[in-house]
Amino acid sequence: MTTYKELVRSHLQPLIEAGLTQREVAEKLGIESPNYISMVLSDRYPEAQLPMTRLPAMCALCGLTATESLRLAKRLVAACARKTVQLDVATFEWMLRCTALALKEPRGAV
Repeated sequence: MTTYKELVRSHLQPLIEAGLTQREVAEKLGIESPNYISMVLSDRYPEAQLPMTRLPAMCALCGLTATESLRLAKRLVAACARKTVQLDVATFEWMLRCTALALKEPRGAV
């Protein structure tokens, strides 16, 4: 099973490889320290994980559709199988909006 960290990395690493700096990624995700992005991408810091509250910004940065965003959210929650997943109201509302939009997308199977 893919871990939470691996799923996040699989979406952020291509942005870095495409030329965005860690500072730019951090700014767009609302993270104060660019070094934290390095820690999220590294296996040396297993405890460094992108907060679930940054998921809407990450999906927007990656250009994901509502359906793709919702599928990623589901996979991330599943990857946290034995941990409590905490969502703030804004992230929960974003997930609801994604659900509504995904149902309108072609082949928007949620």
